[in-house]
Amino acid sequence: MTGLLNLALGSSFDWAGRSDHPARAAAEPAPQAAEEDTVEEQVRAAYQAYRTAMLAQDGTAMAKLVDGPILQYYETIVTNALELPKDELVALPPMDFLMVLLLRTRHNRASLNDLKGTAFQGLSADPRFVDPGLAQAIPELATVKLLDDDHAMASIPMDPAQFVLPFVRESDGWKFDQTALLKQVSADVPQDSNVDYNTEEGERTLLFTLNLTRSMKGEEPLEADRLKALLEGPTD
Repeated sequence: MTGLLNLALGSSFDWAGRSDHPARAAAEPAPQAAEEDTVEEQVRAAYQAYRTAMLAQDGTAMAKLVDGPILQYYETIVTNALELPKDELVALPPMDFLMVLLLRTRHNRASLNDLKGTAFQGLSADPRFVDPGLAQAIPELATVKLLDDDHAMASIPMDPAQFVLPFVRESDGWKFDQTALLKQVSADVPQDSNVDYNTEEGERTLLFTLNLTRSMKGEEPLEADRLKALLEGPTD
């Protein structure tokens, strides 16, 4: 699941990026859809523009190619990483909970503050957030289906099945609908109400999950004491 999400969402359990990435070349401007283009052509053009921006690790360009609500969602995640105490943090939906914790493992309070206002742009420009190699491997959409005037569903070839990507029409054109995709992904995350993160067993389960995710990015495992501190808030 992680690989697909890094391509589609630019995010997954390990969407949280690092603040020390190098500057990267800007992506080419998004192509403007001609009036005579069909919806399918416009959606395909939107995907190609997003893919180009992802390959260039151009967070500013990517932010113009996704739905508006997802930008505010990422701002909320950064705010939660800065502010939420443990009792409020553990009450978040599982996906949000893990996103906040992973941000805290990779950012201190100062760098989280630096992300405020441009959270999506900053995280999308980081290779630990978006893996450009995945975009390179998937050059085009397989099919595009119009659901209604403002929503379309596209697929990418993923043997042995198709992976589905939603798109939404906003005032300035078709956008990759990351909000809809996040809802799909969140539905697949176990909603285990039996895990109590206020217990030692719950913290061990959480530590295992976080370290599994960090190992996929080649990061050092967290120690139990550090996790306890991060559950209370970001480091200064």
